[in-house]
Amino acid sequence: MAMEEARNPVVLTQPPQRDRTRRQRGWTLDDARRFLAQVGDDGLAPAFHLALVTALRRGELLALRWVDVDLDGQTLTVHQQLAVEGGGRCSSN
Repeated sequence: MAMEEARNPVVLTQPPQRDRTRRQRGWTLDDARRFLAQVGDDGLAPAFHLALVTALRRGELLALRWVDVDLDGQTLTVHQQLAVEGGGRCSSN
């Protein structure tokens, strides 16, 4: 009985084509500066600034506490995030 030669079925497929009509991009530095200028007097402006410079997620920003901030060491540690489950808030570590 002869051994059958191994075949790779992937060679018979075509890779998906990239959709070039939709181009996603992040903000430029000028975009971020314009945004911060617009929200300058808003009470949430510091949170917006922190989001831009750290790339923290919304839930991580909303769950920050002063104990997470070390002003002397100039560090911020994310210990938890705020999530919404079933219409109510819950905090997860």
